[in-house]
Amino acid sequence: EFIPTTRGVTGSVTVTGTSLVNGFQHLVLDLMANMNVTIVRQDATNLTFTRPGDLIDITLDQPLNAGQTFAVQVDYNGIPDPTGFGSIDWTKFGSGRPGSMVSTLSEPDGAKTWWPCKDRPDDKATVEERWTVPSTWTATGNGLLTATIPNGSKTQYQWLLHDPIPTYLVSIAATVYSKFSQTYTKLAGGTMPIDHYVYPEHLANAQASFTPLPAMITFYAQKFGEYPFVEDKYGMSEFPWSGAMEHATNTSYGYQLINGGHNYDYIMA
Repeated sequence: EFIPTTRGVTGSVTVTGTSLVNGFQHLVLDLMANMNVTIVRQDATNLTFTRPGDLIDITLDQPLNAGQTFAVQVDYNGIPDPTGFGSIDWTKFGSGRPGSMVSTLSEPDGAKTWWPCKDRPDDKATVEERWTVPSTWTATGNGLLTATIPNGSKTQYQWLLHDPIPTYLVSIAATVYSKFSQTYTKLAGGTMPIDHYVYPEHLANAQASFTPLPAMITFYAQKFGEYPFVEDKYGMSEFPWSGAMEHATNTSYGYQLINGGHNYDYIMA
């Protein structure tokens, strides 16, 4: 859950995996030291853990042999301390755009500022995301939107990505959005949605600026092979940064680039 009033994050991360060695009993995850870990569980068992530096060193309930699987749940909370490009950003818009938003840009190793993970660019995992935000917001994520669950003044958005990605590409962009869609025709036939989430006041400009995108995907697919996430989607979420970030299936796209023209087509490509 992302909490605008405090700029805080509270949540639960479940890491599932398979031991590659005999005697595996320590699961070490990355999480910045300023974030609080409240409990770690394996099934119904509370596990012991320590916090050496920006790590969580978890002792499993018993050693695992190679090929055995595990699922460990980490409950945590805190006010993230952004690093790098601004791994998590809380933006309070001015009078021209009332309200606020949260967005992330964790490249190359800033994911650990806001969630427990294996925060290294050469490590990949499949991800299921459940973002809870104020009910006036839309929370975008990687992959396909599988559920939207209202709960009073909050709403949870559930996203599922079928292919593994590095943790720095896991992202949220959430605010008051307008959505519009395009369609990409796959090389083998059939279609894939291209879903965009933009500030309502930029909707007309985005619909004009993003016109070439389906043809761009077609061009690259013909040159280099089919778009690798074609079973999910592509799309872009507007965010308050001066460029763009290639979050898997859901690029974060800077508001300055959406002007109704095509002078930034090269960035989109």
